[in-house]
Amino acid sequence: MESRHELIKFMRQLSLDMASQYEQIVARASEDPGTAGDQGEESWAELLRNWLPATYHVVTKGRLLFEDDTASPQIDILVLSPDYPIHLRNKKLYLAGGVIAAFECKLTLKANHFKKFFETSELIKSKTPVGNNTTYESFNSKIIYGLLAHSHSWTKNVPINDQVFNIMEKMPALKEGLEFDKANFYPDVICISDTATFCYRKNLSFVEEADEVDLEMLQEMKSNSMLSLSYDAYWSDSKDSWVYGIVHGALITNLFHRMAYSNISLRDMASYIMKTDMAPLCIGKTSIFSITLDDVVIKNYFDNGGSDNLWNQWGKEL
Repeated sequence: MESRHELIKFMRQLSLDMASQYEQIVARASEDPGTAGDQGEESWAELLRNWLPATYHVVTKGRLLFEDDTASPQIDILVLSPDYPIHLRNKKLYLAGGVIAAFECKLTLKANHFKKFFETSELIKSKTPVGNNTTYESFNSKIIYGLLAHSHSWTKNVPINDQVFNIMEKMPALKEGLEFDKANFYPDVICISDTATFCYRKNLSFVEEADEVDLEMLQEMKSNSMLSLSYDAYWSDSKDSWVYGIVHGALITNLFHRMAYSNISLRDMASYIMKTDMAPLCIGKTSIFSITLDDVVIKNYFDNGGSDNLWNQWGKEL
C-alpha cells in the first residue's frame, strides 16, 4: 500500500511540474511564439520518456508512412516499438508498423482543434490494418492516437466538473453521437493537464453476465450482446483537482493498459498501476448499439475467464 502512495505522490509532483512549465512557456510565448509550441511538445515527450517503459523510444515531429506508401500529416510525438531499428529512429518518416502511439500537442486547447484532430485519427486508424484473430484486435487499430494539452481556452471560473462537461460539448463526435461505423477510428485519449483526461472506451456486455440494467436493455434490443462506446472523463471534484495527480495518473494508466494488450511483459506493471486510486472519478457520454456475436466468440470469451480476466481479448472492455 505504501508503494502505491509513493506512485500517487510522484504523479502529483508531475502535475505541479507540468503546470509550472505551462506558466513559463505562456509567459515567453509573446516574445517567441514559434519556440513556445516546441517547448510544450518537448515537456510532453519528456513525460512519456520518464513514465513509459525505457525500451520504447519517444521522438518528436514526424510523419507516419503507411503500407500503401502514403504518409500522415506531421505528428508532434510518436512512441516507437522496442524493436524499431535504431538507424531509422530519426528519419522523420516513421514506418507505421513500428509505431505504438502518436500524439498531437497543444499548449491551449481550443474548439477548432477538435475537427482536425478527429480527422487525423480517422486517417491514421483507417490506414492501419486491424487484426481478426480476436474481438479486441478487430475493434482496435494497432496505433494509439491522442491529444495532449497543457490547458484549455474556456472559462475556468466554474467548478472542474462543469469544465469537463463543457469540453465534452465541444467535441463534434460527442455532440453528434458516437457512430458504430466509426468505432475503430475515434482517438483513444485526450489529456488536458489542468482539467481532466478523457479515455475512449469500447465495452461489450453479454446477456450471460449482464446486470439488471444491461439485461433490461438487451431484452429491449432483443440481442445477446451490446456494444457501448464512450469517452470517460477522469478528474477530482475538488478545486484545482489536477494537483492530486489524477489527470496524469489516468493518462499513464490508460496507456499502460492499451500497450499491455499487445505486450504481455507489461501486464504486471499495468495491473499494478490500474489498482491504484489515481483515477477515482469517472463519468462518460455513451452511445449503445446492439451487436450480434458469433457463438465461437462468446465461447472463447467465457473460456478465457469472462470479465474476471483483465486481458481477455474476446470481449468486455475493448
